[in-house]
Amino acid sequence: MNIKRYRLNWLRFFLFALMLILFSQCRKEAQVEKAYAKFRFDLQNTGVIPDEEPVREFHEVKWKIETGDWIMSSPLIAGNRIYFCSANGRVYGVDFKGEEHWSLIPKGSLYSTPVIDEGTIYVGAMEGRFVAASLQDGSEKWTINIGDGVYSSPVIVGDRLYFGSRDGHFFALDKYTGRILWKFKAGERIYSSAAVLDNIAYFGTTDGDFMAVNLENGELVWKQDVREGFVISQGVLSSPAIAYGRAFFGAMNGKFYALDVKTGEIKWEVQTKEPITASAAVRDSIVYVGGWDKYFYARDARTGKLKWSYLAEDQILGSASIVGDMIYFGSRDGMFHALDINTGEQKWSFKTEYSIAATPIVHDGVVYFGSKDKTFYAVE
Repeated sequence: MNIKRYRLNWLRFFLFALMLILFSQCRKEAQVEKAYAKFRFDLQNTGVIPDEEPVREFHEVKWKIETGDWIMSSPLIAGNRIYFCSANGRVYGVDFKGEEHWSLIPKGSLYSTPVIDEGTIYVGAMEGRFVAASLQDGSEKWTINIGDGVYSSPVIVGDRLYFGSRDGHFFALDKYTGRILWKFKAGERIYSSAAVLDNIAYFGTTDGDFMAVNLENGELVWKQDVREGFVISQGVLSSPAIAYGRAFFGAMNGKFYALDVKTGEIKWEVQTKEPITASAAVRDSIVYVGGWDKYFYARDARTGKLKWSYLAEDQILGSASIVGDMIYFGSRDGMFHALDINTGEQKWSFKTEYSIAATPIVHDGVVYFGSKDKTFYAVE
C-alpha cells in the first residue's frame, strides 16, 4: 500500500511539474508575441523590449540570409519564428536557426513593418495593396487595394487595423475582413507610423503637420504645425513615441519635439543642424534619438536637457531599441551600434555593407536586424 501511495504521489508531482513547464513555455511565447508583434514593440512606440537580457559583447554572426534586395522594414518575433520583409516584395518566416519555413509575395515593394495578431500577419505594399496572411503557412486571408502605397507601419487596436498611406489618408480597417471602416484625409503623405494612447492615434505628415485622430470615428482631435526650423525642409517622417503625457518625434526641419498629447501644445523643442527621420525611444524619463547630423542624443524627457551624446561616422537613420542597460541602432554607413544607455559609451559595433534603417530586436542573447546590403543578420 505504501509503495502504491508513493508511486501515486510521484505521478502527481510529475504531472504537476510538467504542467508548470508547459505553462511557463506558453507564457514565454505569449510574452514574445506581445512584445515583438509590431513596429517599435508597443502601442506607444517606446522602442523598449521587455523581459530580455542585453547583448553587451559581440562574438560572431550566428547566421545570415541573403534576400536579393534592400531590407528597410523591421523584424518581428511571434512564437518561435522571426518575420521580416525585403523591398522586392517578399515576407519571410524563419526559425531561430535561420531556416525558412514559408514566404509570402504580396505583389509590391515592402518598406512597411508588418503587424502580427491572432495568428495573422498584416502588411502593406508600396503599390497600394494591403494583405492579411496566415502565420502558419503564409496563405492569404484577404487583400484590399487602397489606391496608393503604404510606407507607414500598421497598428491593431481591438478588432481594427490602422495605418497611413502615401495619398495622405489614415485608414481604419476591419482586421478580419479588410473592409474599410473609415478614412481621414490628414495631409500630403503619411510615412510616420502612428502611436496610440487612450484610443487616439498620433502621427505626422510630409507637409509639416503633427496630429491626433480619434480611432473610433476618424475625427481630428488636434493638429500642430511643425514646419518652421533652421533646416529649410518641412515634414514629419519619424514615428512618435508617447510617454509621460507627451509625444516625442523629429522632423525634417532638424527639430526634435515634445508635444502635450491632450492639447498638441509644444512643451519643448530642440534644434539640430540636420533632419531627424529616426523614431525616438523612451524609458525612465529619458528620450533617445539619432539624426542626420550623425549624433545620437539622450535627453531629459520633461525638459529636453541633454544628458549625453554619441557621434557616429555617418547619418543615423535607424530607430533605436532599448534592452536593459543597452541601446542599439544602425547608421547610413552600415554600422550597427551598441551603446551603454547610461553613458553613451560604445560597447561594440558591427559593420555591414550598406545603410541600416530598420529597428533591431533582441531575443535570447541574439540581435536580429536587416540592412540595405540585402542581408538579414543574427549576431551574438
